[in-house]
Amino acid sequence: CSPVYGWQTQFDADITERLLSKYTSEDVYKIVGWGKSTGFPLAGLAYLKETNPQLIENADKICMHIEYFNYCMTGEWGITRSMGTTFFLIDQESGTYCKEYLDLLEIDEEKLLPIVDNCKVLGNVTEYAASKTGLKVGTPVVAGTFDHPAAARGTGTLNEKEAMVSCGTSWVVFFPFADRETPYSKKMLIDPFMVPNGNWCGMMSLSSISETIDNLQKKYLGDVSYAEFDSLAAASKLGCNGLSIEDENTNTEGFSKSDIARAIMECIAKKLNNFFDMLEIETDTIKLVGGITNSKVWCKVISEVTGKEVDVVNGEHAGAIGSAIMAGVAIGVYHDEYDACKKLNFK
Repeated sequence: CSPVYGWQTQFDADITERLLSKYTSEDVYKIVGWGKSTGFPLAGLAYLKETNPQLIENADKICMHIEYFNYCMTGEWGITRSMGTTFFLIDQESGTYCKEYLDLLEIDEEKLLPIVDNCKVLGNVTEYAASKTGLKVGTPVVAGTFDHPAAARGTGTLNEKEAMVSCGTSWVVFFPFADRETPYSKKMLIDPFMVPNGNWCGMMSLSSISETIDNLQKKYLGDVSYAEFDSLAAASKLGCNGLSIEDENTNTEGFSKSDIARAIMECIAKKLNNFFDMLEIETDTIKLVGGITNSKVWCKVISEVTGKEVDVVNGEHAGAIGSAIMAGVAIGVYHDEYDACKKLNFK
């Protein structure tokens, strides 16, 4: 019916604002846990409503690509509250669709998906899906969550005063909270996480930080490999002999390549530490996930700059392991996520 829009797709603000102008970013944040944006489904649907309303009117279902994939696998529709956060149409506190948004977009709720609990079997692999994937007919398919809440399960970051940092395209700090009000008061991105049977979570993002790292490397070191970058940084020490890189305008004349490499890492680690200071989160340990965990130097720099112990738990595979945990709970291998983490004994 339409192109598939990615999470980085941006829609024309002048067009989306014709419908959404009555809502401030705070209005949207209060309902869905993420602020108003020119991307994501709320803006996308507003854009379609203004430019191609027949598409919404004629659609049988309106969903995101993960839920459509699950439907192709099972013939069943469903979305969890966690996945529903980035759908922008679900009221986080009530766990129901926001009627005001549906009325504004003129979307019949029957076009939307049933909201299902975490760790529940959505359906089973059909004969058609089995022929396409090689999976066995009848394999249960479990409605899940998106990457960071999955990784938190895969590291055992389930309780208050625990912290995880997911290092990918962006670096995301992740903290569980017993209630929604705490991350709301800190203006963090909010996710239902384990609700209604566990904690909420709050997140903050160093957006596109991997691009920043790449740009600083090219600016000051040229086209060095990741291994060479690590090796150079390892030869320096905390403080980089007085060099502090803030951006691409820093004067590094007179400093060695080792000091420059280490200063680039410390620049990013300082940005991360600013989040901990700003959010006033009390934690002694950071669980680090993502590809960067393959670098002992990065882990050391983050630990020394933040003054916190860095614990690598399942590294770049934490998200996949967290998804497997949810599947295990759904089919009765584990009682819940806490039981899974205890039995798997990640330590």
